[in-house]
Amino acid sequence: MAKEKSSFDGFPAATLKFLKDLKANNSRTWFDSNRATYDSALKRPTKIFCEEMTVRLEALTGHPHDAKLYRINRDLRFSKDKTPYNAHLHISFVPQAEVPSPPAWSFGFDPQLLTIGVGLFAFDKAQLELFREQVAGRSGAALEKKLAGITSRGGRIGGEPELKRVPSGFEPDHPRENLLRRKGLNVWLDFDSPRRATDADLVDRCIAQCKVAKPLFDWLWALP
Repeated sequence: MAKEKSSFDGFPAATLKFLKDLKANNSRTWFDSNRATYDSALKRPTKIFCEEMTVRLEALTGHPHDAKLYRINRDLRFSKDKTPYNAHLHISFVPQAEVPSPPAWSFGFDPQLLTIGVGLFAFDKAQLELFREQVAGRSGAALEKKLAGITSRGGRIGGEPELKRVPSGFEPDHPRENLLRRKGLNVWLDFDSPRRATDADLVDRCIAQCKVAKPLFDWLWALP
């Protein structure tokens, strides 16, 4: 049977230009005068992209997903930077689950970077305790092997460990001390150019990257 054609054939070239122009003209006046471009170049294609990705991620993982689109308006209440808009597109794809914090996929797109990743930025208290127990034991060796497999295929582990020292209760020179010092864990796979977002096969490319990162998704899914 022939594969059904995707209804999403990439973001228009105007999307990248809009984000570049927004970064250079980050004001309400400029945005209001370009709101029609925002709607056609970013808002509408993003909706279709999210619909496609949730279907494909369910097929990949066996779990229905919800798309969470981060608002273009910045929260300025506690920020010294008062520019009103985010000059990037950020979407989380979160599996529907009975646990409060399942591992989630993240898609990021701006004029400098196009990336997709998976993980948990911050474990809740119970998850963190279980994560450390698992990492210190035999399951930690399996996780380390999965991460090595992802990084060998172009992935990168996000950020540096939050703790300077291994938490109390674990050997200071534990062979997986780098993981024990983390309070969250995610991996990212960057595309070679932000312009890949305009390719007709963007969804296929995203899912291919998700397949590379799926071993971490599976490990974290079993954690709760």
